[in-house]
Amino acid sequence: GIGEATVLSQMPCAQEVAEDAEALILKHFTTWDADGSGTIDKSELAMIMYKISSSMSEREIDKLLAIIDKNQDGLIDFKEFVGWLTDREADRTVGNDGWIEKFDIHALMRPMFNVFDRNKDGLIKRSELKECSQILGNSLSIHPASTSDCLVLDWKELPNKEEVNFQDFVDWQVKHLQKSGIPNNQLPTLMEELCESMQIIFDIDQLNQKGVENSKVHEALADSVKKVADATRRIYTKKLSSLQHVEEEVAVVHEPVWVNPPTMNDMHLLARVCAMRCGIRLLNFQEEGAIEPAVDRTHKRPSVSGSHRPGQGGRRPSRGPSLGIANRRLSVRSELRLAIGQINLCIPDLGSRMTARNRPWLAKVTRQRMDTEKNCMIEDVLIYTLDRETKKWYVHEDEDKNYFEKMWKSLPPAVQLFAILEAQALFGELSWFGAKGAMEAAEREGLLSEEAAEKYIEHMEAKAEDHIRDIRTDAEIKQMDIEESAMEYLEEHVKVSAVEILAVLCDLNLVEVPDDVWKQILDADRSSSS
Repeated sequence: GIGEATVLSQMPCAQEVAEDAEALILKHFTTWDADGSGTIDKSELAMIMYKISSSMSEREIDKLLAIIDKNQDGLIDFKEFVGWLTDREADRTVGNDGWIEKFDIHALMRPMFNVFDRNKDGLIKRSELKECSQILGNSLSIHPASTSDCLVLDWKELPNKEEVNFQDFVDWQVKHLQKSGIPNNQLPTLMEELCESMQIIFDIDQLNQKGVENSKVHEALADSVKKVADATRRIYTKKLSSLQHVEEEVAVVHEPVWVNPPTMNDMHLLARVCAMRCGIRLLNFQEEGAIEPAVDRTHKRPSVSGSHRPGQGGRRPSRGPSLGIANRRLSVRSELRLAIGQINLCIPDLGSRMTARNRPWLAKVTRQRMDTEKNCMIEDVLIYTLDRETKKWYVHEDEDKNYFEKMWKSLPPAVQLFAILEAQALFGELSWFGAKGAMEAAEREGLLSEEAAEKYIEHMEAKAEDHIRDIRTDAEIKQMDIEESAMEYLEEHVKVSAVEILAVLCDLNLVEVPDDVWKQILDADRSSSS
């Protein structure tokens, strides 16, 4: 309505927020730079410090100068001044009056921690963290004066812990606030406003649960949501220098990201291209165009993933083959490692100007080889592009490795995790050994905690044990080691897809996948199987 439009027009955009923050810093810098030289020297710094105390020693002046003067040239330039006033680990800052005052990030963060700690037990449960982060994220979406890439913190990216103590919370906040442009002297007021507004939102929620609902409550809620959005934007907007480089980075992708991904056939063709570069032919594949290795797979192995789509809960596996040791065959994954190394990642080329459906895909392949001159193993990294028109893979030059990393970093974390799982599965299915390898790969990229990976494995093992109990008699179960049989079953018979793995991780509350990302993944999965 008209009122909402008025509210939105009053909300500053990211550029304006960053410019306001830098203007405040410039005001203090200009005051300190008494001779207008564009830098602050030791004598000018001493004048400010003597205002605090006439007994200030030269040693204390030198100490502060050394902290601010990063290049140690004896002068403080504006960039160094900005760095100091936005250093959340500093113990001093410039006050609103222009003088130096103490700064304590722990004292500043305590009220915010208390708001997040809903049950006041001194720890923030993951559910509490999620609830408060959703309020902040939803407030920003209701008042979208700037895109999320202008903020230093995505409120969907939470610490990978079930419980967060105060120091964990401070470390998490400092990590992101170091990239924010707001000067330290503005944080106390903004944090106070943010915490008070969030508390009002929680209080109103309690009233709603009790059935109290009227126009004044609605007005108070709308006002608090606006204040939360405004304070959050001012606290967490990037430095102006970072925003000025946004246009040089990957443009914000408003189209879906995970659209028309490569098929198993595409990955097998990539394997052939890589192998040919090494002078190797993949003999265990059928003729080009086939998507199955030339080995007998007359039955589909049952899945014990426990879930195939988010929110559907467990599904008991179908009755599978006996748990005896099957003949081992060299897996597709092993064959590829031996032949061409490893296909680590395959991601969409978001820098392409093509539509999402026709967008090229990039693959990163690494291979260990012997350097005969140095007599040691070295790693080759090659980047390939899948051209949608020709349906062929083309290798890139060395300088394109940086471009690949840029595309990788532009993906949302949930998409990054899924991309790792799909690459490990070659956009098909993973054996149990491969699934555990995928967990390790996700850990190495920092997308999955070690605890989360262990919980997923424990869940799968428990499902396998349940399956064995279903298909065996009590007498048979007494004669076997149930845990060993479960492991044997997983290793010999289970195949899981990247979608199934991600669904289980979500069902176990080990990772969070936004609804829009799930829609992209499931749409792509349906398209590939149709």
